[in-house]
Amino acid sequence: MHLLHAKVCQQSQVPPTEWEHFCSLIKLTKFKVGDTYPKNCVGFIQKGLFRAYYLQENGEDLHREFAFENDFICYLTLYQTSETEDLVIEALEESEVYCMTQAQLDQLYTRHVCWADFGRKIMEEALLKKMRRERQLLGDSLEVRYKQFKTDYGHLETRVPQHMIASFLGVSPVSLSRLRSSLRSELVV
Repeated sequence: MHLLHAKVCQQSQVPPTEWEHFCSLIKLTKFKVGDTYPKNCVGFIQKGLFRAYYLQENGEDLHREFAFENDFICYLTLYQTSETEDLVIEALEESEVYCMTQAQLDQLYTRHVCWADFGRKIMEEALLKKMRRERQLLGDSLEVRYKQFKTDYGHLETRVPQHMIASFLGVSPVSLSRLRSSLRSELVV
């Protein structure tokens, strides 16, 4: 809970009484490998790892994001009531997430300005992350994207299968393997 408190207070000035109320709403939920994250919840990952992906008609996954300890997690279309999202958020490891429903979060937003401020800042971060990823996929070479992945998510290389990393980078597993071999041989020379 202390990681969550630090993360929330990093985003907004939360009075002690508001924090107590917040704690009365959230619950620690455990997810097994393969469990799908509920579409009406917002959460904070205390422990574990999730992937967000789109399932294509041909059965292949298009990986959008990985979320791990100290990350917030939700479906970005949570507030689009008329639109359903075909994104799936799935646990890749045994995970523990502090969760609350969209309705509870909405109540917090109207309860105290600190929560509206918190929500705005979290959504701004999510939008900036999404824009950065879009720019990388559209404009950067595979080598640049892979090096950025290692900078941002290097600790995941042993936790995530290589085919998922390749999908996240927008390439085939074979192309990623070739790049990794090429980069290793450059280090040897």
